[in-house]
Amino acid sequence: MPTRIRWPEVEVELTDAEVDALRAELDALAGTPKFAQLAPEIRERFQPGVIVDREQLSGPQILTLLRAFDHLRNARQLGHEGHRVRDAMTAAGITYVLDIAGAAAPRNFVSYGGLYEVSDRLVGRARRGVPHRRPARGRGRPRGVCLPALVAG
Repeated sequence: MPTRIRWPEVEVELTDAEVDALRAELDALAGTPKFAQLAPEIRERFQPGVIVDREQLSGPQILTLLRAFDHLRNARQLGHEGHRVRDAMTAAGITYVLDIAGAAAPRNFVSYGGLYEVSDRLVGRARRGVPHRRPARGRGRPRGVCLPALVAG
């Protein structure tokens, strides 16, 4: 049975591939301090035959789900129906400026899933789904995570 998601202006049936990708991204988000508790809660809602309704989600749960949809969109792993629901979820967005290792100049990164903080995962289109990263300043820095030099623009 398909998984459906209902938002005020859209109700879509997600493909099995979209649900699998969404659950995998929520697993990845669960490995970060900010989403360690919420991502597994949201992940468990996406089961065959279930309708995930916006009215049943708290504000922090919505931001967690939106962050997962944003990462899938940026990594080009989101299908048509996933795009429809993600578009229904988005607001104005927050622009960040990133210094990317090997890039000639800083690049903009727009978040529609709330504020990014230190240690948050970053996924962007520019590198075909490979997370953006700051230039390394020493050893032991994690790749693909937001570091203190990330600034709102």
